[in-house]
Amino acid sequence: MTPRAQPATPHDPELSQLLRSWHVPPTLPPCFASKVHQRILQTHTPPWPQFWLGLALQVLERLRQPRFAIPYVSGLILLGALSGSWQAQSASRADSRDLQTRYLASIDPYQMPRPQPGP
Repeated sequence: MTPRAQPATPHDPELSQLLRSWHVPPTLPPCFASKVHQRILQTHTPPWPQFWLGLALQVLERLRQPRFAIPYVSGLILLGALSGSWQAQSASRADSRDLQTRYLASIDPYQMPRPQPGP
């Protein structure tokens, strides 16, 4: 193997001097600092305790198995149905009190309705 010859570079002292003297002042775009701070705030997340993170990962891993996922989803459906029932009963009680007050006012408009005890 023969060593490769280095390409000959012409040496121009004026060009070298010009390149050494060439200086571009660094300029930052407008609002650079505020954008940097916004990006830092967006990427910074508060630390979550390792215990809770591990627990959440274990729960999610268990929910991937059908024997745990089916009771979990069934429980959520039952909880939603109970919550909806409670909400409907509460609204029904309020409507019932309003209807009682209107009925009393229609019979005797001068009689003041008595306050009903609430739940």
